Amino acid sequence: MSRLIDIVNILEPFEFVTNEIQGETYSSLSLVVPSLFQIINDLNEYEPKNRNLKVLKQELESQLKNRFNGIFCNVEVKPCQDSNFSDFSWFISSFLDPFFRIEWLEISSICDENKKVFIEKLKQFLIIELGKIRIPSNDTQSNTQSETSSPESTNIDEDLSENHDESLF
Repeated sequence: MSRLIDIVNILEPFEFVTNEIQGETYSSLSLVVPSLFQIINDLNEYEPKNRNLKVLKQELESQLKNRFNGIFCNVEVKPCQDSNFSDFSWFISSFLDPFFRIEWLEISSICDENKKVFIEKLKQFLIIELGKIRIPSNDTQSNTQSETSSPESTNIDEDLSENHDESLF
């Protein structure tokens, strides 16, 4: 019976994330990165009693990191050959979601220096992408543009210093 309980506890975060990401009435792109780090965090926190299930837990984490290698390489600031999931849109989507922003970094096991480097990469990517936006030149839109603050005035670093709950969901 305890083996069955361990299996359920190991797989429960996967079930929750799978159900959330299947949402048909809302965008689920912003859920991907925080969900990956939440699952890794949940796997690391749970210690099954059975030795074979410890291997299952380790294998699930390994396969998850292998499948989404592009995401983990970007955050861990490692060179990456995997072009799947290496696009920054995964991070931008999570950052622009007011529920997540960069809170998912807090539950990750990534060292503080790599977090800072990643945040700088994210800032630079946002600035570059904002620079690509073309605004039609008419009087009403040029007034709106001048009233909008520049991307440099946003302080992303404040998000890292705030206290957050351990779980994102």
